[in-house]
Amino acid sequence: MKNLLILIFLTLIYGISYAQCPAGGGGTSGGGGTSGGGGTLPFNGGRTTTNVGLNSSQKAQWSSFATNDYQDFDGSPYLNEKFAIGTLILHNDMEVTDIPIKIDLHKNSVVAKNEKGEEVILESRYYKQINVNIDGKDLVFKKINPANPDKYYEVLYEDTDMVFFKKQSAKIFKGSFYTNTSSRFKTNTEYFIKHDDGEIAKVRLKKKEIFAGFMDAELYAMQEYARRNGIKLKEDSDFVAVFEGVKNTSQED
Repeated sequence: MKNLLILIFLTLIYGISYAQCPAGGGGTSGGGGTSGGGGTLPFNGGRTTTNVGLNSSQKAQWSSFATNDYQDFDGSPYLNEKFAIGTLILHNDMEVTDIPIKIDLHKNSVVAKNEKGEEVILESRYYKQINVNIDGKDLVFKKINPANPDKYYEVLYEDTDMVFFKKQSAKIFKGSFYTNTSSRFKTNTEYFIKHDDGEIAKVRLKKKEIFAGFMDAELYAMQEYARRNGIKLKEDSDFVAVFEGVKNTSQED
């Protein structure tokens, strides 16, 4: 009887210790949901979680606290200077909504605020997609490039046949003592396009390069749509308007 009681006691202790340890390959969330990147996540279970905030007592979802180390530079490394409201989507499609977010283009990272108002850098391996509304525009960031699996790219247009996306980065240009100039940030933008299961092609905002992977019938339809609607095809939004317009037209036919 004594041995049985000892066995039960040890079993209970082991069970409590195991429950408190992070999961190895795909840990479970606090209420039953499953995370995609490993480790215990402080979110309620279920497919969609609303207004949960980022729990400051559990740090599995961020890598470190953000620091203000840009004060000696001119310009800004951020896509949005002020925090904008965003949604974090985990690998199991669970959503964490109403999170204040800033996109750091220099470090290629996402800064969020936790429930205490502290600025933290998100651990990107936990989130497959980030949606954020900046200046009234809904932006979508995904880890869409296999060459950089942990980096987010802004998806401009996506359908079952192709995806058009871009990467913005804020590079530092050193100032000079002799010219009395400070170091500054300058934003650089790169564009990419991928058709079906083909390779990702880096492109410039040129009709010849962006339209290169389309069939002749598709190319004709896009050029005609641009001509009829007075679209100059100079900005990325011009190409997105053509992609969306041709798709909508084909669905109506």
